[in-house]
Order: sequence, then structure tokens, then C-alpha cells
Amino acid sequence: ISSGLGAAIQNAAGGDTICLNAGSYGNLDLTNVRKSADVTIQPVDGASATVGGVVFQNSSHLHFTGGNGSLTVGSSSLDETNTLPNCSDHITFDHLRFLGFGIFPRCAAMAITVDHANMDNVGEADGGEGRINVQALDEGPAVDQGITISNVTFNGPTSGWATATSNCSKGVQVLGGAYGVQILNSEFAREPDQDTCTAFNGLHVGGIQLYGGRHAVVKGNYFHDNGTSAGGLAMGDGPNADVEDNVFVCSCVYPWSIQAFATVGSTFRHNTFAGGGGLHFQSQNGLASGNRIYDNVFTDAGNAISDSSGASWGTEDHNLNSGMNGVGDLSGTPLFVSSSTSSYSNWYLQPGSPGKGAASDGLDMGIR
Repeated sequence: ISSGLGAAIQNAAGGDTICLNAGSYGNLDLTNVRKSADVTIQPVDGASATVGGVVFQNSSHLHFTGGNGSLTVGSSSLDETNTLPNCSDHITFDHLRFLGFGIFPRCAAMAITVDHANMDNVGEADGGEGRINVQALDEGPAVDQGITISNVTFNGPTSGWATATSNCSKGVQVLGGAYGVQILNSEFAREPDQDTCTAFNGLHVGGIQLYGGRHAVVKGNYFHDNGTSAGGLAMGDGPNADVEDNVFVCSCVYPWSIQAFATVGSTFRHNTFAGGGGLHFQSQNGLASGNRIYDNVFTDAGNAISDSSGASWGTEDHNLNSGMNGVGDLSGTPLFVSSSTSSYSNWYLQPGSPGKGAASDGLDMGIR
């Protein structure tokens, strides 16, 4: 088609593919559009198409993909209005340029996926300060809501990043009791200094922020070349998180890599803190407790694990340069494949490095 996308989606049968000729298709209101199987919207091979902002409300089985062309989708929202017990489900965006997404999950297992998307140099979207916000408004269930954000770039410009204002927002913000959000294998790079963005739009720029997000999985992500007060992981209220196999080449959250605040019951394992930052706990509506830190690589023992509240935050073991004396702890200078920030894989340990094969699971400390 070359026009009439809204009608084409309404009339499509489950399993259909709608192919877009090059051009712009305007905003879409997809309310009560439910299909029995995915309806796929993609450009004709080699074509470049643009869709405006999309409003999803109680919609099902819709898949927007760049396919073998180029697709840009404007800032969109999903279930912003509470229509319980009816929620959207099986909504997918992949291999495209996405300009923002506010997700408001109120049901279990919604199967909302953003994968292989370009969200570089994008401002905030509905629901919070992030380019993707998962905001449950304390109306969602205390079970996995089925939100996955994977293989997405949340990067600033390759030059002039320190003063850039085009990307003054967080990468991902998880709020309001959102449960089980998975943030996987994504990149958070070249994000501006905090002061730059606060002066520009009053937002606190950053990588990932868990403020009311429970049981989140933050795994395989790459944080590098960010400002000194931006671009890491902040856990203002993110209990029972699983934080593993991430690389932090920055001391980018005042001046740590993870500001864990008063998180409870969270696990930090197999992370590589290559930029001198570490983990910091402090009181915030309570004290940290029940956390476990193990199998990580730190490069600055003096800034590896700290707590300004005096709380008994948990246990640590099998870390390299933790600055502590846990079971299996080691000290020494880690030898990485490369010190270049061009690739996540550069931060694996080389043969012969301290921590090689010394993790609690018999694998390498740091990323696996």
C-alpha cells in the first residue's frame, strides 16, 4: 500500500503482512484491534517508510518491523488508559528506528517486545523520563508482566556528546510496580553530563533507572563513554533485581556505575566494572539488605562496593578487587581482550588474567 494504513490494519486477517511503499503514513489509533495471529507491517524490500505515533489500547498481535527496508515509528503509547481486565498483548517492534515508547502494563504475560531498535538521540516518551518507560501506575499484578527490551541502542551522537541536548533523557525507566521487565543486550553510550540535561529540560539523564520496578532482569548490557553523572544503573526502588553480565566502562552515577540505593534481595553477578566505578548503597525510604554480590570484576578496589548508610546490605564472594575479604575473592590487575570501547566482547578476560576460571561457577569472573 501507499496510504490507508489504519484501514489496512483494521481489515487484515491474522497472519497477513502489510507491505509499505516508500513514504509517510501518519499517526495510528489502534484501539480494540485484536487479531488471532500476528499482522506484520513492514516496508517493501529496500523502501524507507515512516509511521507516526501509534496509540495501542486493548490491541493484540501487531508486529512492526523494518524487514529488509527501513522503518521509523514515532513516539507511541500502549494501554495508557486503564481498561482492565482488557490489556494489549503480543505487540512487537523490531529492526526499526523508534522515537519513544510509553508502556503501561496492568496484566500478566502481555508479551510486549522492543528488539533491535535504534533509539539514539531521542527525547523522553510518555510515562516518565526515559526513551522507553514501563510505568505500571501501581495497577499491575505482582507477577511477570511480559515486557522485554533487547538489543536496543540508546546512544548519544558520536561527536559533541558532552553538550548534546537531543538525547537528554534516560534510556529505560521502570516505574510504578512494573514487574519482571527484562532489559537485555542493549547499549547505553555517549550520554551527556547530568548538568547539561538538567539545564536543558530538567530531566535526569541516565542509562537505566528502576524506580518502583520489581524483579527486573538487567543482563548483557553495555554502558560506556558516558558523562560522569549519567549513563549507569540507578535503583531508587528496584527490589529483587537480577543484574548480570553487564559491562560498565564508566564511573557514571555519582561516581559509581550502579547506584543501588536501598535495594533489597537483588543479585549482582558476573558484571565487569571496567571504568573504575562500582556499587553503592545508601538509605532511601529504608536500608539495603539481603543482596548478594559475586563473580564480578572491579578495577578500583577503593570504589568497588560501598555503603553510606551503615546497613548490612548483604554478602559478597568470588569477586576480583572487591576491596573486601569474601570467600574466593582475588586481587590483581585484570587483563581484558582489549581496552577499546568499540565492542562489549573486548571486556572478556584474557588467558592468564586474575579471575580467569575463578568464579563460583567455575567460569570467568566478570562477563561470560
